[in-house]
Amino acid sequence: MKSWVKCVNNTIVEGPVGSLEKPEGEVYEDYVEYIENIHLPPNHGPITVTVELVGGKCVKTVTAEPSYQAQRAAAYPGLGDQMDMLWHAMDTGVLPKVEPFYTDILNIKTQYPKPEQ
Repeated sequence: MKSWVKCVNNTIVEGPVGSLEKPEGEVYEDYVEYIENIHLPPNHGPITVTVELVGGKCVKTVTAEPSYQAQRAAAYPGLGDQMDMLWHAMDTGVLPKVEPFYTDILNIKTQYPKPEQ
C-alpha cells in the first residue's frame, strides 16, 4: 500500500498518510507518494535521516555508519589466524612458549604438514 504526504510550495506540510480514498482517475495535486529507504547495519552508530522531494515523490532516507565496535570486529583477523600468529610468535621466540598450547599445536602441524606450494 502506498503512503502519501501533502506538499504546499514544495514543502511537506502533512503526512505520511496511508491510502487516499479517491474516485478512479482523480488526482490529489497536493499529495505526492512517500517512500522510505532504511539502511541500518547491525550495531550501527548515529543515525542520519533525510527527507526530500525527488522526482515528484517524497523520499525519506535513514542511514547509519557501523559502530566502532562493528568496524573493529570486522577488521580483526579470524580467530584461527590470530591463534596461528600467537603460535608462530612462540615458535620463533618472540613470545615464551605457553604449554600445553604450543606443544599441542606443534604435534598437529607435524602430523599434518602444510603442503609445499
